[in-house]
Amino acid sequence: NKGFTTYNYGYQDIEKTAGVNDSTNWRYGSITKLFTAVMILQLESEGKLSIDDSVAKYINLKQHNTAGITIQQLLNHTSGLANYTSSNQLKWEDSMNQCLEYSLKRKLNFKPGTKYNYCNTGYVILGLIIEKVTAQSYQQNIAERIFKPCRLGSMLYCSDEKIPSNTARGYKIQRKRYKDFTQINHSWANAAGAVLGNLTDLKKFVNCL
Repeated sequence: NKGFTTYNYGYQDIEKTAGVNDSTNWRYGSITKLFTAVMILQLESEGKLSIDDSVAKYINLKQHNTAGITIQQLLNHTSGLANYTSSNQLKWEDSMNQCLEYSLKRKLNFKPGTKYNYCNTGYVILGLIIEKVTAQSYQQNIAERIFKPCRLGSMLYCSDEKIPSNTARGYKIQRKRYKDFTQINHSWANAAGAVLGNLTDLKKFVNCL
């Protein structure tokens, strides 16, 4: 092991009021899916589920209950479910349940297991399966199963708009201007993208894994 070197450059915001450093927090976005997948595999190793199980055993997929979608197909994006983040009908302010309802009302894009299509909906459902099997919230699970044992002090399941002060800002272009989008409610992303933390802890997690 030859170690590694971390370089920081740039600023946390457009106004350049603070530079990026080792303790700068970032919204991890879809890196959250890695934590969700790890917890599913932990539960399988504990005998509480199998990735070959039908999702309908745990979650009501409504018109898709008989489609035979498995947990593994949610993990590897081959379920065929509609991806709610591809819709222009939904907004960040919409709840996770609204997003899920939107997806489950749509026809499958393809027969489960026959194609690949990146799907945030699948990871939201994986989060619900974790809650169903453990009778605890996703937030409780990720704290007890990953953050605490790996000593990841900066990491938060941050579904609301409350974020640490030392967090890099994110922006969205509206009317040709950058609008700060950092403190928007992230319950929309849920188990597919609501974790926040610094890069030092992200590397620590990889080592822990």
